[in-house]
Amino acid sequence: MDKNKEAYKTLQAAWVKLYNVEVGDTVRLLRTTSCGEMGWYGSCCCLFSQTKVVGDVMTVRGIVADSRYIELSWPPKKKSSNSCYAPFFALEFVSKAEKPEVMITLSNGNEVSMSTIEAALQEHVK
Repeated sequence: MDKNKEAYKTLQAAWVKLYNVEVGDTVRLLRTTSCGEMGWYGSCCCLFSQTKVVGDVMTVRGIVADSRYIELSWPPKKKSSNSCYAPFFALEFVSKAEKPEVMITLSNGNEVSMSTIEAALQEHVK
C-alpha cells in the first residue's frame, strides 16, 4: 500500500476517534473531493453524486473497516435510499445520534430507567 493511502487511513481513524463518530451520528458534507486527494481512495463513482448534497446534513451509515471512507445516507429531502461515500476531510461533525433510554423491568413489574438507577446509587453512596 502506498504511503498516501496509509496516511489517509491514519488520519481518518484519528478524526473518527476525535469526534467519537458512530453509525447514526450526523455530519455535513462541506465540499466535493477528487479521487486520490490526500490519499483518499474511496468510491470515485460517488464524486458526481457529492455535488448534489454539498452543504446537506447526512447520517453516518458506516465507517469502512479498513478506514477508506465514511458511508452516508442521502438526506431525506433527496428521496433516495442510496449511499454516498466521502472522505473525513470533506465532512463536518454535526451531532451524536440520540440513543433511547435503557429501561429495566424490576421484579415487581415496574420499569425504571438506567439513569434513575445510577442517580439513586450515587445518592446512596453519599
